[in-house]
Amino acid sequence: MLFLNFYSVSMIIGTTFYALVSLFIFFAIPEKSRATKHLGFSLLFAGLLAFAYIPAHLIYHPLAAYHRWLTVPAALLTHPHYAQVLYHFPDTRYKKTALFILIFQYVLMFVITGLFIYISSSRELTYNFASHLWDIDA
Repeated sequence: MLFLNFYSVSMIIGTTFYALVSLFIFFAIPEKSRATKHLGFSLLFAGLLAFAYIPAHLIYHPLAAYHRWLTVPAALLTHPHYAQVLYHFPDTRYKKTALFILIFQYVLMFVITGLFIYISSSRELTYNFASHLWDIDA
């Protein structure tokens, strides 16, 4: 059974918005700067974050709790690209530092996501009444 409630519909709207804006940035803006590309990636990952909440609110089943396995990396991928906008706007400054920080943040994202999946895979699934979704008790 699918539940088209306030939460699921709002996540569908949010996902659509982020997807359309990132597609506009990637395909409609000619000669993009690095800052613009990083802004597009950050909006794309923000859309992935919103997309992960769609099945969590749309499906009333304990397996919907595993949406967290997508929300954690999506959230951790959104912010490095927002930070990169600051390094590359209006011109690219500190190119090596920006690259080092981006690589460091990606490695950190993989480590944190891996730890989260490892820890949460053995945890109990509970229904969170405040959020109206199934969640991992971690």
